[in-house]
Amino acid sequence: MKFKFINAVFIGMVLATSSITANAGIIASTDFDDCTVSGCEAADLNWILDGLSNPGDLSVVGGYNLFTTLSADGKFAVDQNLINDGSWSVDIALNVLANNDIALSEITLDAFTTNNRGGFQTAPRDFDINAEFFDFNGVSLFSVSLENVGGNHSGNANEVSLILDGLGLFANNDYNLRLTVSADSGSGVNGAIDNLKIYGETTQVPEPSTFAIFALGMIGLASRRFKNNA
Repeated sequence: MKFKFINAVFIGMVLATSSITANAGIIASTDFDDCTVSGCEAADLNWILDGLSNPGDLSVVGGYNLFTTLSADGKFAVDQNLINDGSWSVDIALNVLANNDIALSEITLDAFTTNNRGGFQTAPRDFDINAEFFDFNGVSLFSVSLENVGGNHSGNANEVSLILDGLGLFANNDYNLRLTVSADSGSGVNGAIDNLKIYGETTQVPEPSTFAIFALGMIGLASRRFKNNA
């Protein structure tokens, strides 16, 4: 009889932990539409989020300005020639909410090439893109790159996909995603991105206090049952 009750307690605890829910889909996205551009900063971004706090505004690392031309409208388009001036980066804060783990699966975005005046590039041009994740201490956790991902020219986007292999972000921890756009050969080219989406699976983690109260309650019931049967 005692062993049956212990078994029931164990099953109850297993069921409590198995009730944790997981949701796969977009955990962060912005289309840059209606954003406010000032210097190197894009503000008023319409973030769609699941399991993360708001990353806020985005700025070009290094201080290069964003284009404000008609072609650059609704995009993160940097006024920086990748051949003459070097690469540019943008940091995105990924601060995970409490009681919520995330397994990342993919980043997608639209890539465009622009000319030095901020218009769409009509000549064949390409650039490379890298995504690197850091923990709150600045330690690199994961990096993935794709080469020759510039747009299909004349304003046609190239849809880019970066696979993240289930990289884990843990509850109540802060991370940073750095996207870097570069080019190491060819004629001058500027890079722009749009429709940024980060995919993953969020898993709700029960609060330790909640699980502890449940466990103590079950242990108390077990103890009382043993005492009554003694």
